[in-house]
Amino acid sequence: MVSILSQESKQKSWRELAIPSMFTVFQANSQATLSYVPKIYPHRITLLRSGEKLSASHQDPTLGWSDLTAEQVEVIRVPGNHLTMLRKPCVEVLARQLNTLLGAGIK
Repeated sequence: MVSILSQESKQKSWRELAIPSMFTVFQANSQATLSYVPKIYPHRITLLRSGEKLSASHQDPTLGWSDLTAEQVEVIRVPGNHLTMLRKPCVEVLARQLNTLLGAGIK
């Protein structure tokens, strides 16, 4: 099938159509984030936290999760940092921890 629009025109039209809709979604997401007020979770929270620190900005070992529960926050350190904990070999340790917790009935 032959198109009467050049590739450049198609790309320009796509960008012009996509940007307003993406901006609308961005605005809706931003508004939802700003107006969200979390409820207190009535159970214990288990936080699997990276063992390496990317910054010294977090002094709270629960990273703020203790403000969102009426119970204790259990912090379990796993190897890696925020990004590498999801790659081999660190992710294997993370997976074992998750299996252990899920097998024990931790929610």
